[in-house]
Amino acid sequence: MTRPQIKVNISAALVRRGLPTATGTAFLVYAGATGPTAPIRCLSAQDALDEAVPTGVAPWVGDCLELGAPEVIVVRAAAVDAAAVTQAEWGTALATLTEEFGPGQVFIPGVTTAAAHAALLAHSNTTSRCVLLDLPATAAASAAVTTGAGLAAATGADNAGLFAGWITLPGPAGITRNTPASVAAAGLVARGDTVTGHANHAPAGDQGRGAGVVPEGRDVTKAYTDDEVDDLY
Repeated sequence: MTRPQIKVNISAALVRRGLPTATGTAFLVYAGATGPTAPIRCLSAQDALDEAVPTGVAPWVGDCLELGAPEVIVVRAAAVDAAAVTQAEWGTALATLTEEFGPGQVFIPGVTTAAAHAALLAHSNTTSRCVLLDLPATAAASAAVTTGAGLAAATGADNAGLFAGWITLPGPAGITRNTPASVAAAGLVARGDTVTGHANHAPAGDQGRGAGVVPEGRDVTKAYTDDEVDDLY
């Protein structure tokens, strides 16, 4: 199978008045026992911890910032059962991310349920934002293909991406930890926006400038063969 190619046409742009629109903001939604049910702005993992974001989630805020996001807007879904959040509960949390916060990338890190995916796609359909959907940390390529095919026709899918293979990063005391792929993707998108000055770029591959490279990455939880990558394309 031939992989899709990218053709870029460059032409002079009209001079725009005012400041450029920031497109790299990351919007992180999670479910847990503690933390803000109204959106908060975080510029460090410590900011998140100060707002009672759980210790399992706060480092991901820091990861996203270190990879390039200028800020992370965090909000908690007030769910009856944090281990089985409904689409409606996710949707209520996402609805607090009103248009006044501007464009950016929205994700529910590490959650791979149909309810989370559906809520994110619905959010994408009603806002100017992209949504990043996670697959399980060790999702087989065939499972990723099946999931992607099932979501492709859904309303909102045009502004959505499906990500697999968590990133292994260094942690405290030399112990590594795994970060959901959506967290890394959001940071890389923002980093690319800053470098190029616009959002019309691919935040993947090296491209001669390390566009899709996680500098501190040690490994991935799931690697795919070339043939599997062809299937995923």
